[in-house]
Amino acid sequence: MNRQEFMRQLEYLLSGIPTSEREDALAYYNNYFDEAGVENEVKVIEELGSPEAVAKIILADVYRDGGDYSNPEPEAYEHQVVPKQNRTTKKQGMSQSTKILLIILIVITFPIWIGIVAGLFGAAIGLIGALFGVIVGLMGAVIGLVAGGVGCIIGGIACIIANPIDGLVCVGVGAILAAIGILLAIPCVLAVGVWIPKAIKALVNGIKGILHRKEGGNEI
Repeated sequence: MNRQEFMRQLEYLLSGIPTSEREDALAYYNNYFDEAGVENEVKVIEELGSPEAVAKIILADVYRDGGDYSNPEPEAYEHQVVPKQNRTTKKQGMSQSTKILLIILIVITFPIWIGIVAGLFGAAIGLIGALFGVIVGLMGAVIGLVAGGVGCIIGGIACIIANPIDGLVCVGVGAILAAIGILLAIPCVLAVGVWIPKAIKALVNGIKGILHRKEGGNEI
């Protein structure tokens, strides 16, 4: 006997019970076969026994309050069928238990994860502050190099007439200093226009995400 024959006979044996009860029972055993897999169909059928035995258990459950059917050996088949009412109650109980355990876990671990969040928040603020400090320092260096370079160029030009060699050297040094200052200005512009805004946006989004999760946890 294969799965199709088993389920076909079981459906026939349950033809006298209400449609909803029959569909629930058939769906339960179809799911049972699906979870076991095709390779275990024979083993499942051996565990369940005959379709008549399974139908007898279901009929006993349906007509328990005064029907003509009974289960002569309930211990032998007790593991094979879970009444609809019991399955629903068990599912609801597990869901409620999960919520309670989740709340308890949040309360117990509150000092841990709030410390982690605060540490991450502080680290983010520290990184932004460090980046801002580096940028301020670079901007000061840029201003100093450019100003010094311009001063050397002006002084060198003024000295060219009296001492051409010293004047040219001074102009060359001034040009190098000004070029270095201009090159350093590029990362400063990128930092002010791109890096810092991105860092602040990421920090704000992170805080929003934490607050959103917190609100979601309170709704549980």
